[in-house]
Formats: sequence, C-alpha cells, structure tokens
Amino acid sequence: MKLIKFFFLPLCPFLFYSCLYRKMCHFNEADRMWLNAYSIEDTVHFVSGKDTDWVVIIEKRIFDKTTPFISNEGQLGEDFHAYAYIVGNLYHKACQKKIKVDMTKYNTETDAFWGFVAGNRYGLCIRDERNRSVDGVNNDTIIVDDENSRINREYISDCEFEYLIWSKHEGLIEYKLTDGNKFVKKKN
Repeated sequence: MKLIKFFFLPLCPFLFYSCLYRKMCHFNEADRMWLNAYSIEDTVHFVSGKDTDWVVIIEKRIFDKTTPFISNEGQLGEDFHAYAYIVGNLYHKACQKKIKVDMTKYNTETDAFWGFVAGNRYGLCIRDERNRSVDGVNNDTIIVDDENSRINREYISDCEFEYLIWSKHEGLIEYKLTDGNKFVKKKN
C-alpha cells in the first residue's frame, strides 16, 4: 500500500493539471452560421449551361464542447480551440473530387480561420471575407482562389478548381474548373 502511495501521490498534480485547459475558445452564433448550410447526405446541384454537377455531403463534425474534460477530439496541447469541418464529394462528368472545408477558432476576440482542400487546390488559415454581390444581395462570402490558396500543378487535370466561393448562409455557391466551366448553385 505504501508503495502505491509513493508512486501515485507525486503523479496527482500532473494528472489533474493535464485534465484542464489553460485557455478555451468556442464558436459564437455568427461562426456557427457558416456551418449550418449542410447536413450529412445533402445533395446540392450546380449548373453551367447544359451541364450539371452535384456535391454530396459525406461528413460533418463540430468539436466545440462547452465543458471539455481530459481530452476533446481534434485538440492538441494546453488550449481548447473550437474546430469543425464539412466534407463532400463533387461529381463532374467522369471525375470525382473531394472538398473539405474546415474552421478553427483560436481566439474569442477574432474571426475564425478557414482551411479548404478542393481537389488539388488547398488553402490553410484563410481569413478572406471579400463581400460579393450575389443576385443583388451583399452576402458574407469567402473566395478561395490564387490570392489565398495554391493549386498543385504537378497533378492538374481539367477537373481542378480555379476558384470556389463559400457563403455564410448557403455553403458552396459557385466554382470554376480548369476546363473553363463556371458552375453556380441551382436554386430549389
């Protein structure tokens, strides 16, 4: 019994300290709006002339516990950062591309950072919120293009993204592929 106390007691402070986060940051209501456009298994259609593409949402996860204890998925280190992602598959003619959109909030006083992986186009820690007029309405959007992301030109095909636009209220609303086709979200 003394041997157990001898080994266990020195570990107690470390165990309790490792169960608590130094700093916690959560999504606010405005942040959550960016994630509400889609649910798992949603199918969204995009049109360009006579062509139709579609995106099927295959995964959506939000890590934003208000009382995390010991560990929370998606967390590393002493600080708790809210994190969420949405994954979908784009179907364009004979090709299929994965689209992953993620959002991380490091500080409650600032906006969240975005990450996008769309085919061979990728952008990390994007804070671009260039407002764009869509149908005469000024929406909060993020434009992912050569200004804030890169495309891996080594593996480029006709089915890569030149740019894509993500809306706070509607999710993916527009994209252009390297084959020159521009697709817009089909209105229901």
